[in-house]
Amino acid sequence: DDLTLGISTCSCILVSPPNNPSIVRPYTPISKHDEKGAFELLVKTYPNGAMGREFEKLKVGDSFNFWQIPKNIKVQYPF
Repeated sequence: DDLTLGISTCSCILVSPPNNPSIVRPYTPISKHDEKGAFELLVKTYPNGAMGREFEKLKVGDSFNFWQIPKNIKVQYPF
């Protein structure tokens, strides 16, 4: 696929499991902003964390919901 996530380093995407849309968490992708066809997230799990438990249940072929809202898209300025 030739599509990129196309967001800057300081932006985040929202994630929720399809079976429980009441759980929503922001994650900042750790992949390069111009990576095509995929993106990477670093997810830390906590013993009582709702989203981490959902990620731990994932099997190959499972999916999650990902989306952005304008408030979470940041423009990175040079320092």
